[in-house]
Amino acid sequence: NSATGTVTFQIDSAPPATTIGSHVSGDPVAGAVTVTGAVSDATSGVNSVEVSVDGGPWNAATITGGTWSYTFSTIALSDGTVTVAVRGTDVAGNVQPVSGAGATSISLLVDNTRPAVSHSLSGTPGLAGWYVSDAAVTVTASDSGCGVGSITLNGAAYTSPVTVSAQGATSWPYFATDNAGNNSAAGAAAFQI
Repeated sequence: NSATGTVTFQIDSAPPATTIGSHVSGDPVAGAVTVTGAVSDATSGVNSVEVSVDGGPWNAATITGGTWSYTFSTIALSDGTVTVAVRGTDVAGNVQPVSGAGATSISLLVDNTRPAVSHSLSGTPGLAGWYVSDAAVTVTASDSGCGVGSITLNGAAYTSPVTVSAQGATSWPYFATDNAGNNSAAGAAAFQI
């Protein structure tokens, strides 16, 4: 007589899959950046998700259900393009590839440099710094990183020169914001009509 037995085993040869949902390649970023996405593994389940920024060490992301998140600082990074790579590991030990098919990564544009902003005035100058006509305020801004996103003049969005005819002294504050969210130093257009 021979005894019969049952051998039970599990097979999981496929790594988990991750996606990045919070950013797309080319997005401008500054300061603290939180990258988020989804992770799934159909067989043994997700064990961990790790993130590497610009070829640096792999650091653990926070996993909640089928989503992951990771926050890093761009302050120590040079302005320019950095790669954010993500890899998942499942309970069976399969690790998602970091290059080629099945890899997850994006390039982000780090810009921690403030935009530059200035103003000019035009009108008919009089004596002692007064204008004897309406004065037009022109604000210009530049940003060598990710570009100027907006200019604010006297609390309102600025898009073109503003003509002022109010008599007396005027001082309008202004600043620029780049596409990464960096604000310029504040300026003021001060003049008298």
